[in-house]
Amino acid sequence: MATVERLYYSTDDVQRAHERKGGHWFEPGAKRFFNSRIGSEVYYIGGRYFFTSSEKGPDEVRRYSVREATANGDVKTVGQFQGYSTGAAAVRAIKSGAVLEERAI
Repeated sequence: MATVERLYYSTDDVQRAHERKGGHWFEPGAKRFFNSRIGSEVYYIGGRYFFTSSEKGPDEVRRYSVREATANGDVKTVGQFQGYSTGAAAVRAIKSGAVLEERAI
């Protein structure tokens, strides 16, 4: 049986891949504009890579989203943007595999 070598072990790995392709998702200005925080852990579930982010909306409430990092360095939202009220709830959705049923946008 062949083993699959993981592409990403941390969001730093995702960031490097994203920047190599010319993406701006992790740039300090973009994170400041959206008041974003990025989780440090990458979860490898069902052959896909997931991590969490959080943003404060106009109401100043921090909410959490699940993101997918693709093999080519793209970052996509999985499920509803800011769909979780806590980071723990977003991580539970990832670990339970519930995000595998969601469409990445």
